[in-house]
Amino acid sequence: MIARIGEALDSEIVSLGYAGPMHLRVVGGRRLSGSIDVKTSKNACVALLCASLLNSGRTILRKVARIEEVYRILEVLASIGVRARWINEGSDLEIVPPSRLELEAMDTEAARRTRSVIMFLGPLMHRTEQFQIPYAGGV
Repeated sequence: MIARIGEALDSEIVSLGYAGPMHLRVVGGRRLSGSIDVKTSKNACVALLCASLLNSGRTILRKVARIEEVYRILEVLASIGVRARWINEGSDLEIVPPSRLELEAMDTEAARRTRSVIMFLGPLMHRTEQFQIPYAGGV
């Protein structure tokens, strides 16, 4: 997936070291825009919902599965100020994060009902210096 993004940007984003332990080198500094086709799955969808926090603008996810795990993540996103709405006859999801996330207002009960809340770690580390998320227990 990252290699495909790099191809779209005409830039190697991540390279792997070949000798000894695996090393990653991430090269940034480029504006990301465009679209990428991915195979749909529950896990991919949940990951993309969390990753949408990295985008300061609008993200559209196509052919989103309407499953409980997606609804749980959407509850958490809504509680921190992210607007999400179903579009295109309910098959696609539009996500628009606020300029400042309201992390103190996070619906901790919704977050505790899913182990996937742990996937917020990366995007939240990108957006803020300090935050707390509830224990990711799942039900």
